[in-house]
Amino acid sequence: MSGQSVARSARTGGAPAAADVARRRGPAAPRDLARRARASLRGPAARRSGWVVVDQGLSSLTTFAVSVVVAREVPGGVFGAFATALLATVVVVNLGRGLVSQPLAIRVSARRDQRADVAAAAGASVGVGILAGVPIAAAGFALGGPVGRALAVAGVFMPVLVLQDAWRFCLFTMGRPRRAAAIDLLWAVLAVTLPPAVAGAGVGALVAAWAAGAAASALLGLRLVGVVPDLPGGVRFVRRHLALGWRYTVEAAIVTSTTQVSVLVVGVAVGAAGVGAIRGATTLFGPFTVLFLALMSGGIAEGSRLLARAPHRLVPVLVGASLGMAALPCAWAVALLVMPDGWGPQVLGDTWEPARALVVPLMAKTAATGAASGALIGLRVVAAARATLRLRLVTGVATLAAGAVGAGVAGVSGAVWGLALGTWATALGAWWQLARVPVAQPGPFAGGRDDREGTGS
Repeated sequence: MSGQSVARSARTGGAPAAADVARRRGPAAPRDLARRARASLRGPAARRSGWVVVDQGLSSLTTFAVSVVVAREVPGGVFGAFATALLATVVVVNLGRGLVSQPLAIRVSARRDQRADVAAAAGASVGVGILAGVPIAAAGFALGGPVGRALAVAGVFMPVLVLQDAWRFCLFTMGRPRRAAAIDLLWAVLAVTLPPAVAGAGVGALVAAWAAGAAASALLGLRLVGVVPDLPGGVRFVRRHLALGWRYTVEAAIVTSTTQVSVLVVGVAVGAAGVGAIRGATTLFGPFTVLFLALMSGGIAEGSRLLARAPHRLVPVLVGASLGMAALPCAWAVALLVMPDGWGPQVLGDTWEPARALVVPLMAKTAATGAASGALIGLRVVAAARATLRLRLVTGVATLAAGAVGAGVAGVSGAVWGLALGTWATALGAWWQLARVPVAQPGPFAGGRDDREGTGS
């Protein structure tokens, strides 16, 4: 043993230093690396992540399936009114996630005593539903007609619709995503069975039947979470986390509006056929949307726990997640391009040929979303709300501009390449922002300015 090794051995009680042992053993054998990888995949975090994917798949499938079922059972005008109520609900639920659910996952996932915060967050979600549901219902009654009736019923049920989604994030925060999947499974079953039973009773009954499934699911959530929504505590919860909540709410509004406006802008430039081709190609990459949503939904809670337990591991895990989520769409695109010619029309019909021409640019866009996912989760985990809000403002405008310019220069393909360029700008900006944050620090948070602001009122 060298002199330096002896000195280190003396300081450590006579045992050779770990670095010396590792140096003598050399790099880990591939068999050791494979064994560690298998062990990590069997770990509690991996199992929880798997259930998050299952839950997000059920949630996304429910929205898609109920739209298909209702569209087949009712006339086009009635379906349009139902879709309007569905869109209003999605908007309110997303805003509730930003204001309540995401701050809950960031602040509470690493704590041992969670019940009071979970009850307060559930109460705050009910409050969001009430504050949004009252004007929506009033507007529906004033508007009248099928759309008005649909909005009125949705407004009445809005508190329970928001609570149903909030229970999912409460269970993610508590490390129980399997129970969240049970909640969404119940709603998935009821959402596709109840509305067809009342299809002939008008759009109001249709929306009520759909929302009744959410109410039953929320009641199951009440049982599985084990807390009662605390409305007064919800007010205090929103005040305590307002520095995060209002920024995430605005960010959710920016992301939602950017998506919708980009469709309108590109649609004006390329026409209905071009939008149809883009939608068709997007459908081919739909499973990755579910994966991205699952990663964002469960990744915040898991990342917060990892930051509290082993902060030095957070960034490597996020990098690995992003690399995987960026590589999967590339492999899928290759499979789409080399599969037999007769398979595509079986899935998309006449839309297949124009959609196939967009596989490569849409692959680039989807891979960019995957590349951004790890950094966006990291910025959430360290509560860098101000950074992500600035990022969304800048890249949202850039994405719209790039899509419009691309459509004007090269038509449908140029539009998708432009949107892909904007998405890559988001990914690069997110990783640049995360690199500026001192992530690997002990304690429940990373210590940015947004953290200190978020702990006060």
